[in-house]
Amino acid sequence: MLSTTGFSTDSKFDYDSVICGALLHDIGKYVEVIPDQNGAPRYSPRAKLIRHPLGGAILAAEYGFPDKIVHIIATHSFEGEHSFQTAESQFVKKIDDLVFQTSVYGIPLTT
Repeated sequence: MLSTTGFSTDSKFDYDSVICGALLHDIGKYVEVIPDQNGAPRYSPRAKLIRHPLGGAILAAEYGFPDKIVHIIATHSFEGEHSFQTAESQFVKKIDDLVFQTSVYGIPLTT
């Protein structure tokens, strides 16, 4: 059976978790990246210890998001390559990697 969105309603794939996880997967960048004296983005001192997937997962857990969303955030980058992956977390990780590979490769790391 198809829903009005065209997605199968019989599937166990959790589209709501994918949408929520995709929207929140980089939330940890708000603590990983800070503005320098000119307003340009740079990595914070904390970024050397805690990258944005872990920082974002911690924030999401502290704010009461379901474990499935915390998992998507925590495993969406290379840190998740050796972790258990749900179908939803794999999907978000692959799309995030595609966007990363076809756009800017990131902010230069400063000391």
